[in-house]
Amino acid sequence: MHISESEKVIRTLYEITSEHDKGFEFQVTRLLELACERFNLDIGILSKINDNNYEVVLNVTPEDIVLPNGTEFDLERTFCSLAIAADGPVAYEHVKESEINNHPAYLDQKLEAYIGTPVYVDGKVYGTFNFSSPTPLNRKFQPVDIDALQLMGSWLGTEISRNNSEKLLIQANEQLKEISIKDSLTQLYNRRHFETEFTQLFHLAKRHNQSISLILLDIDNFKSINDTYGHSAGDDVLRDIAQILTERTRRSDLIARYGGEEFVIILPDTEKSGAKYLTENIRKAIERHPWTNQTVTSSFGIQTLDKNEMETFEVESIMEASIKSADKALYFAKKNGRNQCAHYQDLP
Repeated sequence: MHISESEKVIRTLYEITSEHDKGFEFQVTRLLELACERFNLDIGILSKINDNNYEVVLNVTPEDIVLPNGTEFDLERTFCSLAIAADGPVAYEHVKESEINNHPAYLDQKLEAYIGTPVYVDGKVYGTFNFSSPTPLNRKFQPVDIDALQLMGSWLGTEISRNNSEKLLIQANEQLKEISIKDSLTQLYNRRHFETEFTQLFHLAKRHNQSISLILLDIDNFKSINDTYGHSAGDDVLRDIAQILTERTRRSDLIARYGGEEFVIILPDTEKSGAKYLTENIRKAIERHPWTNQTVTSSFGIQTLDKNEMETFEVESIMEASIKSADKALYFAKKNGRNQCAHYQDLP
């Protein structure tokens, strides 16, 4: 059975555009290679156009032509400006013998053959799908060439739109995930996420025979700050303390807003002495911070699970027990004058 040139092109296009599992870049590169072969032209480009800026997104060229993706040109100095102006495909087999032989693209680059079409995404010009060569084409462009180019351009516009929608959906899901685990005011993790992460960190410490420390921080006289200066000032204090905690802890540490004016910090692979040193460093940083209108201090309760004790604890009870111990130490620090640190193991 005889298969027409149009059918051959359509079949090949269908095969390429069905290979979603190989990714958009692979598919576009295959289209560029197919079209270069079909048109007998050397250079194939998918471009993106922003105002008068023409950017090479993906391209196929001979080895002796270097055209890195991301290369930019002035749109008006490319033949693609003609395709954009025409709002559709344009084709020239021999530019020197045509009415556009004084076009900047020909004067600059001496491209003798060109065929290209605009690519539309959601009704707006995204860029162009175009092919060119420094040598004239030895045949006339046929209607099947124009049809194939338009099919490719149409698929590209649809696929780019789909990819954009997928990216937006992924971004939205990531934002929702962030919202679900972060405290909106301080941008630290919230209590729910802390409880989830604590279990994982405990398992990790137990597996590697490491100590783990927990710090509870409570802002001294926070109610009076709100009552005297307003809740906006109180929010500023919370945000500044969150920043101080972030700056003075390791990336491996877990910081969360535990509730109200309380914060909690988990220090993996940290023994008692290290936890006490860090806590005192944070306490001094808060006290010395250049607060507006008021002096802000904080009290701390610390609990360390020694690596030798880890085996005696079960994960179901460890978090509640650790928080309770750190809270007792925090209460002791508050009762004994505030603006100090107390370790549960040092309590009388």
